[in-house]
Amino acid sequence: MPNIFSRQPKPKQKDAIPSGFDWSHAKTALSLAASVGKAAGISHLEGAAEIAIKIIEIVETMKRNKEECISIARDITDLLDVIKDIMERGRNVKQNEILMKNVQKLESDLGIIKTKLVKISNRKTKFHVTSDAEIIKECKGKIRDYMEIFNTKASVNIWQNTGEILKGQEDLKEAMAHIAKTHDQSNITYDDLERITPTASPVFFGREELVAEGVDHLVNNSQAFLAILGAGGIGKTSIALHINNAPQVKTKYGKASYFLPCEVLPDAKLLLQGLIQRLGIEVGQGESQHKKLEDYFRFNTQSILLILDNFETPWNHDPLGIENILGKLASFVQSSMIVTMRGLNGPGPVEWKTLGLEDSIPPLTPESASEVFSAISGKQELKKTGDSIQAILKNLDYVPLAITLIA
Repeated sequence: MPNIFSRQPKPKQKDAIPSGFDWSHAKTALSLAASVGKAAGISHLEGAAEIAIKIIEIVETMKRNKEECISIARDITDLLDVIKDIMERGRNVKQNEILMKNVQKLESDLGIIKTKLVKISNRKTKFHVTSDAEIIKECKGKIRDYMEIFNTKASVNIWQNTGEILKGQEDLKEAMAHIAKTHDQSNITYDDLERITPTASPVFFGREELVAEGVDHLVNNSQAFLAILGAGGIGKTSIALHINNAPQVKTKYGKASYFLPCEVLPDAKLLLQGLIQRLGIEVGQGESQHKKLEDYFRFNTQSILLILDNFETPWNHDPLGIENILGKLASFVQSSMIVTMRGLNGPGPVEWKTLGLEDSIPPLTPESASEVFSAISGKQELKKTGDSIQAILKNLDYVPLAITLIA
């Protein structure tokens, strides 16, 4: 892996110390990074650079532990210089939530490091030599973790590409919303729904217990209402798809399981139209869609599973209308439902079973996150690199979507 933090030795200046670290050069570089952050409207970069300058000044005036802390000052300077390059060369960097989150974390951690170094610098005795050494080691390790993150696959390119992927996702969401706005009730078609219906990804680790729990609830209850709740990108849709693909679920519902991408069904009218299309119900001119849906369930005795994905969209836009439809669907004894949505509670008056032991789906474990990263990147040897990859995954909070984008 190329190391973008490598630097050619610079000629000694009159204010350089024997280590070769040039204090004035470091302050100038950090001031430039702060200016780039300010000009780009990225306050966390500006703040991180300003804190870094204060750290340089603290280390510069140290009487004890100076030599040990110089590497911290040098690494922080190199780190901020690289991040500045990312901001200058990348496109849509402010839309890159992962990058912005890491810069924000860096600003916070630099503040903590500054506080610790101030305490060390103010020591009047040598009684704290051992504890100070541990603190300095911890600070070095923290900065090294950030260097690993921003060094991954030539930092500028990976963060730029990730930003473009995230921007592409936002564009896709806008396109989906456009479909919902521009189609009237009679124009939402089966093909519209099918085009944005995902398939279960073969890269799926660490969710086996959740899938088994969901399958058990669906299979062992004549009527089941399962809520898969959590933050965006946590893997709710993937879990729902893998539950639906389980052999026991296929045995119970056969071909009568229907997936509705509710991000393009933002109100009760469009949700009703989506149900009509998915269930293949024919509605003649002048006929009531509500009555046709009721007749379908009244005369169809087979168990039916409805998967309502991204359900926060219609629920947030039209809660009263959606509550009415949910109540009707739940009143038909042969219907079961899975909803995936952001939030901590299932929607409406339905008695939902929340998947998992917590109120929402948790992030992946470090081990499962490593499996996902390696499988998507296509390089199984990455699992053997240990701490460097784990540092990256930890800073991504082990969120599946974030790991997918980086991998």
